[in-house]
Amino acid sequence: MRKRFLGSVARAMKAIPVERAQDLAKNGVGVIMFASAEKIIGDGTTFKTQVKKGDTIKLKTGSKSDFVVTDVISDTELVVSSDNHQDLTSLKSPFRILPKLDQTQMYNAVWTALDQGQCIGIFPEGGSHDRTDLLPLKAGACIMALGAMVKYGKPVSIVTAGLNYFKGHRFRSKVVVEFNKCYTIPMELAELYKTNKRDAIANLLKDIEEKLRDVVVSVPSFKELSAVYLARQLYVTDGTVLSREQESLLNRRLATGYKAFRDHPEITLLFTQIREYNTMLRNLGVNDKRVKSLSTSFLENFITMAYSLLVAIVSSSFALPGLIFTGPIALILRYLSEKERRKALAKSDVKIYGRDVIASHKIITALSILPIVFTIFYAAFYYIFREFSRKHRLLFTIFFSILWPLYLYLMIISSGIALTNFRIVKSRVFLLIYPDYISRLRERRAELHKKIQKFVDEHGAEVVKNFEETRVVPKPVAISKRESQRFDEVFQTCLLYTSDAADDLLCVDLGGRRIIKKKK
Repeated sequence: MRKRFLGSVARAMKAIPVERAQDLAKNGVGVIMFASAEKIIGDGTTFKTQVKKGDTIKLKTGSKSDFVVTDVISDTELVVSSDNHQDLTSLKSPFRILPKLDQTQMYNAVWTALDQGQCIGIFPEGGSHDRTDLLPLKAGACIMALGAMVKYGKPVSIVTAGLNYFKGHRFRSKVVVEFNKCYTIPMELAELYKTNKRDAIANLLKDIEEKLRDVVVSVPSFKELSAVYLARQLYVTDGTVLSREQESLLNRRLATGYKAFRDHPEITLLFTQIREYNTMLRNLGVNDKRVKSLSTSFLENFITMAYSLLVAIVSSSFALPGLIFTGPIALILRYLSEKERRKALAKSDVKIYGRDVIASHKIITALSILPIVFTIFYAAFYYIFREFSRKHRLLFTIFFSILWPLYLYLMIISSGIALTNFRIVKSRVFLLIYPDYISRLRERRAELHKKIQKFVDEHGAEVVKNFEETRVVPKPVAISKRESQRFDEVFQTCLLYTSDAADDLLCVDLGGRRIIKKKK
């Protein structure tokens, strides 16, 4: 809110500012030598000047626990409260000081908004991150909801939303947003909040986390998340079309099942084989959906390669002027966003790569840079036609200012088409050199499909309640050998007699009986 541009936009959207302690954190003087659940000892520190009661100490090395200051004894000694249950000695750790904040004004603004029937959108984890699982939820959401219920005596409802990103740091990547059913907080929790805030908040946090997990896919690592997504594609029977909601539900169920059985020998082997299959796909330069449509014909692959190469060259040629113009801007945005990523990663204890800040920082920076660049570009275009009359120069510039953004949009589309066709060229060249590769790939896929289906059928009920009644993918109907023989006995091959009437497009003959469509 303190930033000029972002603050103006946020205020226009009626955002309620929330001060975060980590945004105001400062580095402490000296180092921490000893830390326990009750005490911190420093060397060269100035606790009496820098630290106040209620502040939080975070060590940069040795422990990720928070140490909340309950008393300042001297410049080198603090009384603290922490969930760290072991004594840390000879640390020599630098530290950061997070100030205690008074959020009364913010909570009052939120309660007033809820009383007026408005909606409050918040990230209950308390910050952005790029992990594949939820962070511990903060109590703020519970205080907002229960505080409003106590103050105004009105029920408050919560709708959990899940953001499932697919390479969210990349341009034009996909994100699936899912919303859970509306959950109205019981008034009993508000009554409990009056007498026992800790228990009321703990109960509501548990409910919120359960409902959040219903709309997000969470596994321990990116490698495992990628394997879960691929397992979903392999599990679905050919010809079965799933909606986005069904795909997301299946992803969550498979992720839950993976976490429940990740130490099972069969699952360990299965996911190793899935990763090997994924490596085969990357070598070919295709995704799993394209495996079934790939041809083993040399001639067909050669024609496809030649056609795709032509399309890629034409699309690249069309996009080239725009790429030359936007290339330097893209490099600047990439440099600045990478700089911001490293800065955010250094400050955070929960980020893995810091990719969650890349896209947002690129957008914010682009909104600042592009208007200036476009203005300079249009001014240069106006100057180029200086030999024409002022009226014509102005007319040409206006015309160009309309066409240029349209061209840039088409350039983005053309670039995507070019990249897609270059990938097709790569895959077809690979198949021309190794013609039996696609056969081995399909055999591996069919094998994994059967193994995943078998494991899901055997253990699905242990993960999902009422599994058979709520299956996303119907169970294949197995036909026994006896039933197959009986089927052959009932339905035997026979000849169908037709007259020459069947040769007429306006009529058809079934069993010797002629049916003629009359002309109108």
